[in-house]
Amino acid sequence: MGSSLGLRVPLWSRISETVTKSTPKGNRCNLIVSPELGRFVQVVLLSRSLYLTPTEVWIVLSVGAECQSSKEEVKEVLQALEELAMNYDQRAQELEVRDRELEEVQEQMSKKLTLMNNKESELQQARDSLNNERKKYTDVVTSLLRDIVDV
Repeated sequence: MGSSLGLRVPLWSRISETVTKSTPKGNRCNLIVSPELGRFVQVVLLSRSLYLTPTEVWIVLSVGAECQSSKEEVKEVLQALEELAMNYDQRAQELEVRDRELEEVQEQMSKKLTLMNNKESELQQARDSLNNERKKYTDVVTSLLRDIVDV
């Protein structure tokens, strides 16, 4: 490649022109590592159309191959991220369902505890009332027995 910045711009613009003519728009890396052309044919075509040395052509081809492998890696990473996101969404939904179920169970338990406390309170009142009645009956019976003994 040329050493000055001015030579690099025309070089890359020529690569862009070649790519635009040979591939659909947006597939700049596909021309350089095109599966239809052999590596040797690519080297010859690039060196003739861009007036590049073989070393420069190999560098361009290497960059293209790296670009293609990077695209594949990015696709794999994106796919893995999508799977993680879907997994996360699914688990978040499951968690929401379980949270709702837990809230319902807690609400039912709270109602039942309130009912149980009310029943315990009623039971205690009934016990107290029974004890009071027992005491009254005991007092009455004791009083009657004293009266009978006195007679």
